[in-house]
Amino acid sequence: MSRLSRLLLSLVAVFALLHVQPVIARVAPSLPIGVVLSLSGDRAVEGELQREGYLFWSEWVNAHGGVIIAGRPYRIALAFRDDGSNPRTTASLAALLVDEEHVPFLLGPSSSATTLSEAAIAEQKGIPLIAPAATSEKIFDQGYHLTFGVTPSARHTFDATILWLRRYRPHLHRIAIVASTDSDALEAQQAAIALALAHNLRVVAADRYLAGLDTPELIAGRIAAAHAEIVLNAGSYRESVALRRALATALPHLPIFGASCGPTIPAYRRVLGSLAEGNLSAAFWAPVIRDTGFAPFPSTAKAYAAAFAHRFHHQPDQLSAAATVAGLTLQRAIERADSTDPALVAASISRLNESSFFGEVRFDAQGMTTSTRSMVDRLVRGRVLTLRLAPAPHTLHAKHAAHAVHRVSHSKKRVPIVHPTPEDTI
Repeated sequence: MSRLSRLLLSLVAVFALLHVQPVIARVAPSLPIGVVLSLSGDRAVEGELQREGYLFWSEWVNAHGGVIIAGRPYRIALAFRDDGSNPRTTASLAALLVDEEHVPFLLGPSSSATTLSEAAIAEQKGIPLIAPAATSEKIFDQGYHLTFGVTPSARHTFDATILWLRRYRPHLHRIAIVASTDSDALEAQQAAIALALAHNLRVVAADRYLAGLDTPELIAGRIAAAHAEIVLNAGSYRESVALRRALATALPHLPIFGASCGPTIPAYRRVLGSLAEGNLSAAFWAPVIRDTGFAPFPSTAKAYAAAFAHRFHHQPDQLSAAATVAGLTLQRAIERADSTDPALVAASISRLNESSFFGEVRFDAQGMTTSTRSMVDRLVRGRVLTLRLAPAPHTLHAKHAAHAVHRVSHSKKRVPIVHPTPEDTI
């Protein structure tokens, strides 16, 4: 064989080695996974962010050898369905995915309300469901064994926000904490009221509104009549935008507005413009956190954010990150079980004890994450700043939260003057 021939063969071999994984990912058998999201309706913004998180995970895995089961690579095939933000539709679509398309696994929908609906189907069909939006403890009180949530309980939503207010805005005393009637929002409201009272804030309003907030002016008027200095809203992106707009008229000089969902989403800043400045957002993840894990997938929050931004041309929101880690959790459990049998994979999920760019991946006996992380983001000149906070000096146990709601109108406590340390970012 001539020297030229040997050189050509060597080049062919190198080319084959460099491209073997993408080729495997393309020709491998598919692993179908059902994903019901709210891509229209009240939760469409949240649903699109989650869709991007799922897509990033599946595309990365498929480009890097697929999911390995019994030594064989499988290509992830996500079957997306739009529930229109309707829990009944969520349930029917999940059932069709299992019965007609024979998906062995489900990745969760866009809210606690739709997750609660889908969880019943997952349990009935014997299919594991990993849900990034399952923050309501009501979901995990049903006695289900196949639903797993990767995001901290709604009861921790405003923990860091209230601590920030107590330390950095000690001159503000009167707080309104309002919520939609969705179960996760109500749980967040109850716990926030309890924690606010424990930190000597005076809760002057605790209104609840039907999901969708069709009359934001009414809620804003009540908040203004109570002379609130701080407003926290537990609700969806759309509800937060509507309430912030209404408050601009009813309470134009409101010092602080915060929300459980909205301010960190790019669309929020585009839609509200200057009204978004200084707004607070409850958070459970940010690109600046230092958790690592799930290599060879981008194993730091910074690396994940950079790769995500390269793919979608914007930074990942925490909703996108939660969806991505839900996919990674399912993948890790499948590979540990070395099987696509739903029962074996569900058992594998329940045993996981991992770290990741998102934080810890571990579940309690009910399937809820053991993480209790709570952070606060603030919008400053169009940028999202994640604020550094030391642990709270004391907290109020969640079981007392419901009782605190009934004490709101009787709270006369004032905040003592304290001298906070300078604000900082992580």
